[in-house]
Amino acid sequence: MLIACASSPPPPAPPIAREPLVPNVVDAGADAAITESSEPKSSRIPPELAQVFALRPSAVPRLYATIRLAGPISATRGGRALVSGDGRPVRFPVQVTDADAAGSPPIPRVVCDSQNARVAIYIPRASLATVAVREARVYATRDLAQTPGPFAGMSYLRLAPGMEVESDEGTDVPLVRRVRVQELLLKGSGFVDASAIGYAYEPSFLTHEDVPGDVDLRPGARFFATPGGVELAVLERPIEGLSVPGETHVARKIGPTSAGYVLLEFPGENVSAIGWVTQKDFAPRKPRAGRIGPSIGYGSGTTGPTPVHLRRGTLLFADGSTDPIGIVTRAADFRCLGDCTTKTPLAEVWVCTGAAGLRARL
Repeated sequence: MLIACASSPPPPAPPIAREPLVPNVVDAGADAAITESSEPKSSRIPPELAQVFALRPSAVPRLYATIRLAGPISATRGGRALVSGDGRPVRFPVQVTDADAAGSPPIPRVVCDSQNARVAIYIPRASLATVAVREARVYATRDLAQTPGPFAGMSYLRLAPGMEVESDEGTDVPLVRRVRVQELLLKGSGFVDASAIGYAYEPSFLTHEDVPGDVDLRPGARFFATPGGVELAVLERPIEGLSVPGETHVARKIGPTSAGYVLLEFPGENVSAIGWVTQKDFAPRKPRAGRIGPSIGYGSGTTGPTPVHLRRGTLLFADGSTDPIGIVTRAADFRCLGDCTTKTPLAEVWVCTGAAGLRARL
């Protein structure tokens, strides 16, 4: 799975990626010490944005959402678009300040952090990914593993909060959703409690017992809900050129053997698979190099020809509005759109998926 503005044109949008679900903390004070005097003190800041605009870190739990499409972005709910959006696929997490859960449809307010600014905007629910809103289990059957039997409830996919899923609108069983999951090479599908699926989540990784893996899974290994039963997930074969010679995927035995199948767990930070795997699809673990995942970098560039210098703590406004929606988090030169000598220059600021013209009050 993904981003002209301050001191440099926007970095290119990263390829579609599923990680990380836990966002990186933005370094809001790289150019100055964070002190009480550096906090914005304007009484115009709406109470709901006071914590968002604070330039010091906070330990308060935060909700996040994942933007999946570059859609329209507005300064007010249902207002004129600051950025129209081109509909391209993107993947990155943003903080949620107002989930608008009762909206029909919801139009949440989220926070866009760029290199030098932080802006609170409204974005349609359709532009956000459907994710697990809490740790969730995906089962192979609609009854969510309640069917009587010796293997009931033993096999499932574990999803971390924020793990993206593709979800059907409904099933023939109330309160149950059919979902599909893709995480690197692990691909699976099944049924989940509908209340565990949404768009706003408090990020965290899955935790596992500190027990080393004891088997190596072969590419194409499949996880079944019961020995030889319904397929729950498959470990897809790596794309040529992206794999490492001798690279393997480590799992561990957690249950009995039945009809040539063994109950295995393939652990991950965002999704884990627990299911029955035929003995032909794995081998005893041998010491070797661990898995190597892809890395994503973000580029940089130069400023435009007409910059305006904005100090850290400068408030940003939608053109024609008196309510601040953003703040400069690091002093920088922004591209100026129009008269740069005024006390309220129109600066070009990167807002999640596109550049917007915002007024700065100097």
